[in-house]
Amino acid sequence: MEILTYTNGINMLGKIALIVNENRALSTYPSVVNCMVLFLKNGYEVDLIVPKDMNIDCDTKNVTVIKYNYKGIFPVKIINGLIGIIHQLLSEKYNLILPYHAYGLIATGVACRIRKTPYGYFCLEIKCFDQIRNIKDKVMKSLEIHFNKKADFTIVQDNSRKELIKKTHGLQDGSIFCIPNSYLGPFNECSDYLRDKFEIPRNKTIALYSGALESWAIDENLILSVDGWDENYVLVLHGYCRGDYLEKVMKPLVEKINSKRKKIYLSLNLVDETEYMRLISSADIGLAWYRKDLPENVSTIGLSSGKMNAYLRCGIPIIVPTYLEDLRKFAEEYRIGVAVDSEYEIKNGILEIVNAHNYYKSNTINYYKENLDFEKKFYETFSSDFIP
Repeated sequence: MEILTYTNGINMLGKIALIVNENRALSTYPSVVNCMVLFLKNGYEVDLIVPKDMNIDCDTKNVTVIKYNYKGIFPVKIINGLIGIIHQLLSEKYNLILPYHAYGLIATGVACRIRKTPYGYFCLEIKCFDQIRNIKDKVMKSLEIHFNKKADFTIVQDNSRKELIKKTHGLQDGSIFCIPNSYLGPFNECSDYLRDKFEIPRNKTIALYSGALESWAIDENLILSVDGWDENYVLVLHGYCRGDYLEKVMKPLVEKINSKRKKIYLSLNLVDETEYMRLISSADIGLAWYRKDLPENVSTIGLSSGKMNAYLRCGIPIIVPTYLEDLRKFAEEYRIGVAVDSEYEIKNGILEIVNAHNYYKSNTINYYKENLDFEKKFYETFSSDFIP
């Protein structure tokens, strides 16, 4: 059996609990799925603790999935969730507990005061003070910071996120490690997934936006800008929406643009990781796009951007907004794509990439292998030794 040891010296051999307290499909959390796979690969038992209504759309046959109640309105929802997680953590003996969100961290911190178990915080979202709007937010943020400081280590996605969580949570530099929100190895399979699904002609250049089709992520300008695109460019929107923004705002705008000429395609079905990668790899360009006026958590998104990492895994050059400094630096320094000032400049970015597509594609493949492979970064954080 292989023993993994944290770079800060904590020996971990036995059973590990991974805790999620958001309710999107499990496959949309690659950092959770990848840890699950790699811990199993190294011989550890894994309990996956998730909300009762989470869609488990990944292979979990060797994992114990434990579901807790996370429904109702505040404060019932939070109390139920915390009690459910704490009860589970106290009913089993774990060698490591790894929550991915604030509520899971708080429950872990409470349980670990009772039962002295090592725990980390794999922080997927850094809720900053510009997002604190009421007493509930203040209380939860104070508890998150308190228990984060008590954690044995913290994982974020890159150095910008590291500096942000140091500033926000008051952490020490040596306790924070970086693992990007990416995947296990590059995806080298060629695909015509989107062309076959939507009967898109081969002479059309496919620009893909994949991710949240929600008001926090993108606004109407992304759709309206397509009206000025070259007739040989099309946009595919693939993703999910948890509110009515898609139905009330996005779809009517798409229909308006398409009434002149079919330029926008909606892909709304949930797919597993392999199918998702085939979908991504069938595009020509990926839009790692986010709207302006974002909270600090998103404006410093960096390597926590799931869509950007998915594009690069498949060798798809990216277009990013210049106002997101980290994404702009990645695109320009490593020549993995181009940065433009607004949605209405995306068409110029498409032209630039089309004119040198092989160059950008080669750069994206090399950048992913060197900087974004989850397994490589995982083992840089968790050192490994062997015993007979």
